[in-house]
Amino acid sequence: MPILRLVDVEQDCIVEASFDVRYVALSYVWGGLDQLRNTISNDSLLSRPFSLRLPQYHKLLRNTIKDAISLVRQLGERYLWVDALCIIQDAPDKLQHLAVMDQIYGGAVFTITATAGHSADAGLPGVDPHVRPRKIKQLKTTIQGVCLAWFLPDVSTTADASAWNERAWTYQERALSQRLMLVSDQQVFFQCMHGQSLREDLVIGTRSLEMTSHVQEEGSLRGTDHLANFQAYSTVVQNFSTRRITLEWDLLNAFAGICSYFEPRFRSEFTFGLPVSELDLALLWQPTGKTQRRQELDGSHPFPSWSWAGWTGGARYWEEEDILPCVQFKDFLSDEWISCEDYRSPISIHGEESTSSWSQDERFGWIRHSHPSTPGLFFVHPTASKALRKHRQLIQKDSSRLHIRALMAKVDIANISGEHAPRSTNIAQPCEHTHHTLCYLAIRDNEGVLVGTVHVPSDDSGIFENDVGLIRLARSKLSADETPLATIQSELNLRVSPLEDPVKEAADSVDETTEGIETECSSRASSNEGNLDLVADSVDFDTEEFDQNKPWCIYQVMLVVYRSNNDCIRVGLGKVHIDGFMRLNPKLEEIELL
Repeated sequence: MPILRLVDVEQDCIVEASFDVRYVALSYVWGGLDQLRNTISNDSLLSRPFSLRLPQYHKLLRNTIKDAISLVRQLGERYLWVDALCIIQDAPDKLQHLAVMDQIYGGAVFTITATAGHSADAGLPGVDPHVRPRKIKQLKTTIQGVCLAWFLPDVSTTADASAWNERAWTYQERALSQRLMLVSDQQVFFQCMHGQSLREDLVIGTRSLEMTSHVQEEGSLRGTDHLANFQAYSTVVQNFSTRRITLEWDLLNAFAGICSYFEPRFRSEFTFGLPVSELDLALLWQPTGKTQRRQELDGSHPFPSWSWAGWTGGARYWEEEDILPCVQFKDFLSDEWISCEDYRSPISIHGEESTSSWSQDERFGWIRHSHPSTPGLFFVHPTASKALRKHRQLIQKDSSRLHIRALMAKVDIANISGEHAPRSTNIAQPCEHTHHTLCYLAIRDNEGVLVGTVHVPSDDSGIFENDVGLIRLARSKLSADETPLATIQSELNLRVSPLEDPVKEAADSVDETTEGIETECSSRASSNEGNLDLVADSVDFDTEEFDQNKPWCIYQVMLVVYRSNNDCIRVGLGKVHIDGFMRLNPKLEEIELL
């Protein structure tokens, strides 16, 4: 653990403390301003009593930090954590501090959030009303002896709509805090981890508590403890990925505390923002709007294309709990191709965390697995603890290349570019003739038959200058398909991971092994025939050519562009009918995703 430094608001200096000390944290927007920072050169000076009152330091303290120190003092607390002062900005242990933001903000008694203004000079309105008064005063009047007052703007129109709530860094500060004191231009709000929210313009009482309780604020992790790990993670990604960051390479540093929070919930480390134990699922992210590769000023890309962190514009996951992954990863320690199930499995099947010792239930459509050794933690798949698993390494040190093995079909550019899917299936934001936000393109085989659709950032972005291909990542089903996962696994004689010969498995799934399922489900399929909604499933294919009632008839595919040899860059994700995919003549390939 790194050293915890705090501002002593009585001694006006920086002190070292243990993590069990009582302190308040501050969350605010820097706004690009120069301000007093703790560095290797001034750390010892800032540790001297009353050093923050010295003119050379006090003049560099921004208004928000000055007001926070004053507020903490007025509230009878002694210690305040502020990133600029409590992390030595040029010290080697800075990254260690960023990795424990979950403990820093989670360990604070409460977090003061400065939601007013756009920089660290905005201050905390109302702390010193003579210097920074509030912008709006509450109007009130008395009629027939009854005092009536005007409601002040609520959280949704103050804190949630503020510059503070748009920044990537402040997401984890809000999400990981146990309690929040949100200071806006108009009033102060208080929110706690149990979902209760209080505000100044409501008098505490039975009625007001009913009006303010059980508020789940945007971006909070509170209320997700009952969810399966990946279900909660997907919610966090969707909320975080749309936020702004000044330095592109800093994005995952701003996500480090979230990863630390989730590591015990996945029993896994994270790589480029994705949980390794569920890497096959984590690759199935979708853009939510206009998207482009995240890049530095020199044109370099700080993160790989296969991670949502490598793109701007926001990401989400399809709300599908029934997915059969079909991809393997290179383990550089054993030089073997393994699935994520292999990664999660214990070395001994007779160990204390064998599959039989896990229980499962269903919550909001997702199957949750839990183990007696970790009550309260829920997994989408049973995952042995690190001590009981074989050590694996799926990403080489100092590399962003992901080595995978999967079925891959090379596609003629003429069969994928230039034609949008029907407007009704363009679920995200429909494209116009002159403006492309998120293109939903049709995929055709060499005979012109529509086999599926794929999302790409824009059809005029130059992504089709090179050869393209479709990588089969997973098998899934249409929403009207009631065939359970266990049935399809039994018929295909599969585990969740691919067979040693995924090509044979794919061919069998198309020609032979679904016969039993089709027989078993024939009456249900015919009854569903008129009710299937391909728009809701975010896919389109030729329903006269391909059977939409076929159980588990969808392959989720990644659209990639070749760079050299088998080096590929992800440019989109889509869905195709499994029979249509086989028409593209896929081959088992070893691929390096950049």
